[in-house]
Amino acid sequence: MGVVYLVELPFVLLGAALLAFHKSRKYKLVLFWLLVAPSIAAITVDAHNLQRALIMFPMLEILAAYGMLHFFTNVMKKKWVIILLALLFLLNISYFLHQYFIHSKVHRTWYRNNGFPEMMKLVGKDYGNYQKIIATRSGGGYPLFLFYSHYDPATYQKEGSPKDKNYSGFGKFYFIPDTCPFSATNPLIPRKGTAIYVEDGACKETKNLQNVEYKYVLREDGTKAFRVVYVKDDAVFEKTSTLP
Repeated sequence: MGVVYLVELPFVLLGAALLAFHKSRKYKLVLFWLLVAPSIAAITVDAHNLQRALIMFPMLEILAAYGMLHFFTNVMKKKWVIILLALLFLLNISYFLHQYFIHSKVHRTWYRNNGFPEMMKLVGKDYGNYQKIIATRSGGGYPLFLFYSHYDPATYQKEGSPKDKNYSGFGKFYFIPDTCPFSATNPLIPRKGTAIYVEDGACKETKNLQNVEYKYVLREDGTKAFRVVYVKDDAVFEKTSTLP
């Protein structure tokens, strides 16, 4: 689903043409805005994000409204055209609602942090019972850890407002680049004391380990979003140098 209804497109184009040929310069502000707005998203092509283009949306709607006003004022005033347009809008809105509430639950859910709130609830319940929470940075999510843990902003600033760098973190949270921090052999991962490991849901489970508990967080489509590993005794790492 796009960010503008398809039924609006003819009016956006009409509005843009009308403003482009308008005698008053102040009417060109909307077009100038649209030309400049994409520059923010253009310099961040390494991480596509729709929110960086939000500044364009008001101008697109202004163009659509201006084009629609001109069309029904100077071109077509018949009621049946207005009724047809209203029906097309309802059809477009219905399509959007169907895409949002039905398809978005199962279509590429890994792009929408699906399961993150549920994972943070699990971690939050035992936050005080473990010495460290070691989480993967795979797939981003650093700001979401701050948000869903309700981490105190004043405390975060006292810690120096740490960024999402590898092998650093805030509070008990410690972030690493490995997708599966529990089973990884990375020597930079701290192994002392009790810990909760937040991993990708596809990480393979190591069975028959004492004092180790696994919990999975599922997405709405039933796939595994996260694997949360509870290590109650760090002696498990002394018994084997490699955890497959």
